[in-house]
Amino acid sequence: MIPDTHEGIVTQEEFDTVQQLITSRRLPENKGGFENIFAGVIKCADCGYAMRAMSANRRKRPDIIDCVQYSCNNYGRYGNIMCTAHSIEARDLFNAVLTDINRFADMAVNDEKAVRAIEKRLTETDQSKAKALEKEQRKLNKRLAELDRLFSSLYEDKVMERITERNFEMMSGKYQKEQLEIEARLKEVTETLSDSYEKTQGVRDFLSLIRNYQGIKELDATIINALIDKILVSEREKLTDGMVRQEIKIYYKFIGFVGELHIIPTKRWAALKPKNCTVCGIEYVPNSGISKYCPECRERIRKVRGTEAKIRSRERNRQACIELSAKNDRLTSLRKTMKFIFRSIYGLTPSQVLSPSDITKKKYDILLVDEAHRLHQYKNISYRGAFKKSCERLGMTTDADELDWILEQSKCAVLFYDYNQVVGPSGIDYERFEEKMRNPYKKHTISYFTLATQMRVQGGNDYIAFIKDLLAGAADRKYHSKKYDLKLYSDFSKFEKDMYAKEEEAGLSRMVAGYAWPWISKNDRSKKDIEIQGVKRMWNHCTEGWVHTGEAIDEVGCIHSIQGYDLNYAFVILGNDIGYDKTTGQIIIRPECYFDKNGKITASYEELKEYITNVYYVLMTRGIKGTYLYVCDDELREYFGKYIEEEN
Repeated sequence: MIPDTHEGIVTQEEFDTVQQLITSRRLPENKGGFENIFAGVIKCADCGYAMRAMSANRRKRPDIIDCVQYSCNNYGRYGNIMCTAHSIEARDLFNAVLTDINRFADMAVNDEKAVRAIEKRLTETDQSKAKALEKEQRKLNKRLAELDRLFSSLYEDKVMERITERNFEMMSGKYQKEQLEIEARLKEVTETLSDSYEKTQGVRDFLSLIRNYQGIKELDATIINALIDKILVSEREKLTDGMVRQEIKIYYKFIGFVGELHIIPTKRWAALKPKNCTVCGIEYVPNSGISKYCPECRERIRKVRGTEAKIRSRERNRQACIELSAKNDRLTSLRKTMKFIFRSIYGLTPSQVLSPSDITKKKYDILLVDEAHRLHQYKNISYRGAFKKSCERLGMTTDADELDWILEQSKCAVLFYDYNQVVGPSGIDYERFEEKMRNPYKKHTISYFTLATQMRVQGGNDYIAFIKDLLAGAADRKYHSKKYDLKLYSDFSKFEKDMYAKEEEAGLSRMVAGYAWPWISKNDRSKKDIEIQGVKRMWNHCTEGWVHTGEAIDEVGCIHSIQGYDLNYAFVILGNDIGYDKTTGQIIIRPECYFDKNGKITASYEELKEYITNVYYVLMTRGIKGTYLYVCDDELREYFGKYIEEEN
């Protein structure tokens, strides 16, 4: 090369500045030795952000370039709310750009016809436009000359007084305005023509430049920045035939965008060698260097681990509710426990867990009422003063009940009601519930849905139906189930021993009973309330949260301490408040043996029978995995023994 033999396209100062900029765009090699030659050039086709080179965790690839891929930096910073990954393998990009540069270089050197075709395609529109502009330019210049002549003639007429001063000013103003408009348009046309000529020259300059890179085998940052302005990478698209392709647009110096490239992206695992599954031993092609299992084994392991994770998560949540809600080895009420749970769930707050009296203080759009059968009326309750105040707050008398409060204060109420769980006169029986639904609150649209399946007791609907028939004296089949344990005991010592064994095995195993013994330990903790076959036990020391207290395993829970809670195994004592008449074949009750004063003070025999059988229905449906029964009444035990397996 002989310097200074012809005039340069750019000045030496401009050339030096450009070289400095090119050098500054290059990034140093990363720790793995990868040089990002496309830095500052490669961009996302959709959002315009730069694309960053990142490791793809392919440690066993021999070349560092095969361990790197480019992805949208906008996606990397903000996720798919801003853009998508637009991932492209560094090797794929390198090969595509190298191939395209060599294609243009070979064409520029060897295929004059193709060169002219490209030149024509890139400049055809501009050349056609240029001809029109040149024609317009000639017309404008001709009109300017005519205006000059007209203006000169007009001035002569004025001097010779062939026209008045007024007419001269009017005509000269018109010519001057047209002259200014033509000059402005002529300037615009001239600049556009100049740009068109430059583009045509740019094509020639690009072809002249790229000839120097014919046959290159490698790319570096100097080559990329000398030839290319930018590279746009589109997202991968899946074609109808199942193939995947990706579009790349290269904008070259001088000529800009010529035509898109379509590549078939390399599968990441294609370069990996087959290996043997560590579980089944079959040969498979891994999708990463750290893969250990074939696809079938990997899926099985994923499912097993997922199941185990769910079990561990449920157990952790259960233990957290037990341990973190405890205070002085006692849990608070179910409502307080729910408030604690709501505090730890996103979108829920403890204030959303309400008591019936809370509802009287404000209006609600929607109320979800679980265990609506436990709502109370002003009858046989201990909080009569507070109940009366809540009624007065709503302008109601004590003839109203807590269901009235809910219907009055909500636009929509969803009630979960089970008439089989009404266990006392203060509850809202089915007849009263139906009446409330039909009459006073016609502004509400009433819809009934029967829950066909229960998911708590593993015995399912079959077990629930059996217990209902059993307590109605209508059992007609022996109960058998592989999913659920139901046994009848005659030895109370073994009954107690097995409860402790189940507690050790599965936890949350409790002994519960109907209210067939007085609560004498309430005032004297040294005394026992229940004695059966020489074994003495005490009633629950508290009602709120009794199930989870430390003392519960050694006590017997009543209906007021267990309703609303679940157990793993329920050990149920049926006291002498319930029996069986072999003569009539019916379940009977003994009011004198029922010691819930508030539960029987105003109840008739039939009403009390319904309450007592409902109590035992609730107790016998608390166990998730199994229920074990001890029956005090001999004839009732004989009746149960016909349909329930007896434990020896």
